[in-house]
Amino acid sequence: MHLINSSKKNAATYIVCLSLVFFSAKPDSDYHDSEILFVVNSSVEISDISTQRIVKYYYGKKIMLNDSRVILCYPSYGCKEGQYFFDSIIGSAPMSYKKYWVKKVFTEQVRAPLEYVDAAIMMEFISQQKGAIGIISTNDVSIIPSGCKALEFTNEIIEE
Repeated sequence: MHLINSSKKNAATYIVCLSLVFFSAKPDSDYHDSEILFVVNSSVEISDISTQRIVKYYYGKKIMLNDSRVILCYPSYGCKEGQYFFDSIIGSAPMSYKKYWVKKVFTEQVRAPLEYVDAAIMMEFISQQKGAIGIISTNDVSIIPSGCKALEFTNEIIEE
């Protein structure tokens, strides 16, 4: 009986270790700024967005998008645009980013960003929410619904 429990314990440890390796592996990503777009609800009166402004929105330092409270959507780290978002724009690991927002939600009573896996579902949400913003691959331009518009992404530093 002791040997059976011991082997089950070892098997469980092995499965947990494999899971950690599998889920912590980074997906391949060769994304560049020219391969992503930010989309907003079409009621938002801007046509481009800078890295500086995106970082301010996605860290909750800026909460208004024109006259609407911003609703943030971000891609899962499991997709290429998600990896690009975290590694190149936000500069934070997904778990650190989520922990940051958990603390912010409880201390400042703000709304945390929404994670999505499917760009079409995210864009449908954005089309119905004034002030909503999200990131997509340029491959998804053809599925941008009415009620959404793509913003030009610029790396310019704009003082606000």
